[in-house]
Amino acid sequence: MKTKDLGEFELIAKLQSKLKHQSSQILKSIGDDCSVFKPNKDVHLIATCDALVETVHFDLKTISPELLGQKTMAVNLSDIAAMGGIPKFALVTLGVSPNLPPKFLDKFYSGMNMASEKYGFSIVGGDTVRSPKHFFVNVALMGEAQKNCWFSRDGAKPGDKIFVTGSLGDSALGLKILQSPKKLNGPLKTQKYLIARHQNPTPRLEEACFLVKFDAQVTAAIDVSDGLIQDLRHILKTSGVGAKIYENSVPTSLELAKICKANNLAKRPLIFSGGEDYELLFTLRPENAKNLVSRFFKRGMPLAEIGEITSQTGKILLETNNGKIEDGSCFKGYNHF
Repeated sequence: MKTKDLGEFELIAKLQSKLKHQSSQILKSIGDDCSVFKPNKDVHLIATCDALVETVHFDLKTISPELLGQKTMAVNLSDIAAMGGIPKFALVTLGVSPNLPPKFLDKFYSGMNMASEKYGFSIVGGDTVRSPKHFFVNVALMGEAQKNCWFSRDGAKPGDKIFVTGSLGDSALGLKILQSPKKLNGPLKTQKYLIARHQNPTPRLEEACFLVKFDAQVTAAIDVSDGLIQDLRHILKTSGVGAKIYENSVPTSLELAKICKANNLAKRPLIFSGGEDYELLFTLRPENAKNLVSRFFKRGMPLAEIGEITSQTGKILLETNNGKIEDGSCFKGYNHF
């Protein structure tokens, strides 16, 4: 059976049956012209949207529909985390080719439902349209953030310390492994770890929630989706400041080091330009930065201080491992156009 054999409304009903998690704030969900929910009066509503397009963002030959469903939600959840928010409601628009098997969509929605149950938000509606050739999905995700306690990109000040969660470069290397015309050298288990980091990223909602509860007074934040340097540049531009990054402080995984060494691959482009790590990149006043790393590690959440904000507007200085100072702007990130 193909999708075109089902018809639009039967397809919607079939997909709706895959969604199990429903928030108590929902008054009307899928099946009407709009969904209706009651917001919490003590919070602000935040919203984001992200689209993923076949052949641009993913290749159906290298990712399962379940993982694609999870990643579709993860990239949106990462934006909510970057604002210090909690995800609540999602609207999903699908572009479906007539010959796409309904079984693919069943598994795709199962993946999205897994993310919904894991992170506690509800899929409440959306749209389904015909796409002539390629599959695409767009998600609009709404969340809540505490009053006067949400993050933005425009508050960084000279002297602020720069932090990043997790490790960088793994996702870019995972993609490189998938796209390599021949097998790379190195343990298969290690390569699978890096591929998983690309296909099934972890949105740093727990870390963002801890920053809010800890009252860390984050001055600026963003998620690393297009590459460390490029995403840092967004903070610098909107805040009117510069930055100095210490290369030896930027966190990387043993898995990345192992595969790069085995294949004589340069690590720096993966670390500074590679995207889709979905780690949190944020700044704090120096007096608020003390003991933050140890507090994170006690909760099993890796965090690294990687630099500081300067007064040189738009300038990114990179102190290399051998102590030299370079212009970090030579590292470019992902750009659609």
